[in-house]
Amino acid sequence: MYQNNIRQIRKKSGVTQQKVAEFLHITQSAFAKIESKDRPPIDIVFSLAEYFKVPVTTIYSKVS
Repeated sequence: MYQNNIRQIRKKSGVTQQKVAEFLHITQSAFAKIESKDRPPIDIVFSLAEYFKVPVTTIYSKVS
């Protein structure tokens, strides 16, 4: 659920996995796992919300 949101938000913003990973201080492959299957730690979720300037609830909401 949230993985699809993260991917959609990133693609809509036009940034690469590498750019987001650098902001988060993680590897690109670690970020790819977050987008595909791994549940991100809450600090990563808050950092993603900050990076993309969206509410945390946007990351956790159901994709229609």
